[in-house]
Amino acid sequence: PGFLTTDEKLKGGLEFLKNLGLKPRVPTDLFGDDILCSNKDTIRLQHFKKALAAKDSKAIWCVRAGYGAIRLIEEIAKFKKPAQPKLFVRAPICRVCEKHFLPKRCTNF
Repeated sequence: PGFLTTDEKLKGGLEFLKNLGLKPRVPTDLFGDDILCSNKDTIRLQHFKKALAAKDSKAIWCVRAGYGAIRLIEEIAKFKKPAQPKLFVRAPICRVCEKHFLPKRCTNF
């Protein structure tokens, strides 16, 4: 089952990415009050839309993407293709995102 990560694990993951030469961005409202997901669907949709539109980034890293991602598919399918192609690095469980949304909008990895 899904659960929130700890601040320590999040910081460790961000340090790992920085050590690879990447510049990770994490929304200040990444975690909210939702019992099953990292935050409310509307907020997670805003995060994803902002990541797609960011002109100064080349990738979206989807770390968890289980049940909560499935809940967003219908709305994500309405998004326009980003002006700049994005590499989508996904968690293995996020296959639903790959099949229903990404072929038209991102380069999958």
